[in-house]
Amino acid sequence: MRIGVISDLHCGDPRRGLTAPGVIRRFARGLKKKHLDAIVLAGDAGEPLFRFTEALDIFIDLGVPVAVLPGNHDVWSTREHSSQDLLEHLLPAKTAKRGFTWLETKNLYLRDSGVAIAGSMAWYDYSAAKAGVLREKSDQAFYDTKGAFVKDGYLVNWAWTDLEVCRLLREALVKRLDEAQNQSDITSILLCTHVPIFPQQRIAERLWDRDPQGDAYYHCWSLGEAVERYTKKLRWVVSGHTHLPKKDWHGCPDGHMI
Repeated sequence: MRIGVISDLHCGDPRRGLTAPGVIRRFARGLKKKHLDAIVLAGDAGEPLFRFTEALDIFIDLGVPVAVLPGNHDVWSTREHSSQDLLEHLLPAKTAKRGFTWLETKNLYLRDSGVAIAGSMAWYDYSAAKAGVLREKSDQAFYDTKGAFVKDGYLVNWAWTDLEVCRLLREALVKRLDEAQNQSDITSILLCTHVPIFPQQRIAERLWDRDPQGDAYYHCWSLGEAVERYTKKLRWVVSGHTHLPKKDWHGCPDGHMI
């Protein structure tokens, strides 16, 4: 079983520091040689919406199932589209039109291999920053000053606070994990998220903008705590968002390692 998990393609104009579509096409052609069984695009494929769809189109002809997650850049609002419309309607519709699986609402099952792929964008809950010197800072203060650290602070417009988004996405993911774990022909679950969910995924070397508060917008440890009870079948967790590679083990309270 070989599954390719790809995050943070950021398809767009290279003059803006984004990845040229031609570069992604060459990368996708290289994937054919790896004989993958499935591909997961784990967020930040491209923004605005036409760049998101342009990135998805590159993976149509690879001959394997493709599953898609949104990232925080993918839900940046524009004059035409609100963040909420993107998340709830437009991104899922563009994904389904290409025959791909939208992991925010549906698992991808590779039944011949007994593998289920579950996923969630996840969203930051300030957990990394609150674990350090900013533990006394209020949630509202993190929310109000977010724009000084990430563009999400002024480009994401929806009806929820950050912690409400965390809760909504967590509750939906738990239902999909329950579904996967309760199926007798599924022996292993791969969980893909955009935002990292375990402390071991933290890239301490980056120190986001050299300010502890910057770390608040890169992790969702509350989601990690919620998925720890699925160790019966959960084997791997792969996340994006940080743009830097790291591989580690996470020890769950019941002694299982992920």
